[in-house]
Amino acid sequence: MFEGINFWAIIVATLWSMILGMLWYTKILFGNTWMKLVGLKTEDIDPKDSYRGMIISVLTAFIAAWTLAWLMKATGTFGYWYGMRLGACISVGFIATTLFSNDAYDQRSVKLSLLNSGYRFFFFLGAGAIIGAWQ
Repeated sequence: MFEGINFWAIIVATLWSMILGMLWYTKILFGNTWMKLVGLKTEDIDPKDSYRGMIISVLTAFIAAWTLAWLMKATGTFGYWYGMRLGACISVGFIATTLFSNDAYDQRSVKLSLLNSGYRFFFFLGAGAIIGAWQ
């Protein structure tokens, strides 16, 4: 199950998730839009909640990267281009569809679904490239 999986690639893909998230969900890119869509103001954000979110994000990004690496190995997907394609398929076919469905029932904005799905798309695209290049 773990044989043939490059853990350095998984660690770098996890770091990619954190770097992308720091850009995506801050004022550099979409932070203001995200806060508006979820109904938060800067003063509403408790640093303790942010740390909890970051820890959960690191763990889930690691699991997602490991799962992507396992799928790439199981399907014989090698190289950064094929890794990107598999990552894109996973993000659109599974992640985005799930987010849109859940957000529809939660009565959340389509813009929020697009914003969160966009982050996941670029995470899986980059993770696929990183893992695919190192397989």
